[in-house]
Amino acid sequence: MRIGRANRSVIGLCLLLLAGMAGCAHEQAYDRGMEFARQAQYDRAISELENAIRLAEEQHRSDEAARYHASLADVKRAAGQFHYRQAQNQFDAADLASARASIDRGIGYQPQESAYPALRERIAGGPRSSTTAFSTASATTGCPGT
Repeated sequence: MRIGRANRSVIGLCLLLLAGMAGCAHEQAYDRGMEFARQAQYDRAISELENAIRLAEEQHRSDEAARYHASLADVKRAAGQFHYRQAQNQFDAADLASARASIDRGIGYQPQESAYPALRERIAGGPRSSTTAFSTASATTGCPGT
């Protein structure tokens, strides 16, 4: 089968368009990831950013991959802070199971953050209620509330 000059041009143009669309895939994944991050959908954001990095690296786009890595670190930091605050609020409300789950997620995003394990230890110790503090004080001094 012979392909005419016009058909070869159309096929060539289609191949260029496909190559161009593949080149944009990493940018599209990055844009989706950043939009998810703005919406505080951190798991989805991180997944998209990791995908953007993989696609950029496959296409030997090291500058873009480096930029995506920096954004991924920022999003993980924001996710860790979000889950840390959430764990604090849950701990204050004596919702220990949720607080444990939240701080574990925060640590997963930012294992190097020293404040996170300290909160995990506080959560593991359970809440300190006013009655516990009252009975401890009265047992030590013999006087209620001192």
